[in-house]
Amino acid sequence: MPRPSISIKDEDIIAFVRINPNCNCPEIARHFNINRKSAHKRIQKLQRKGILEFSNGFRKNAIRFSEKYR
Repeated sequence: MPRPSISIKDEDIIAFVRINPNCNCPEIARHFNINRKSAHKRIQKLQRKGILEFSNGFRKNAIRFSEKYR
């Protein structure tokens, strides 16, 4: 029997990034109890929508809000 998939909404990820600025994919994956690759895919989806972006500043691949969304 397949495990029921817990659906994580985009709003949840956006809220998590709002609380934890400059977080990265493994942190999001741990918080929502999903694997890192699926967390990365979700972030990339939001990145294509123009909500989040990866900043390569002091932390590699840190996630933050894109300029036009702030």
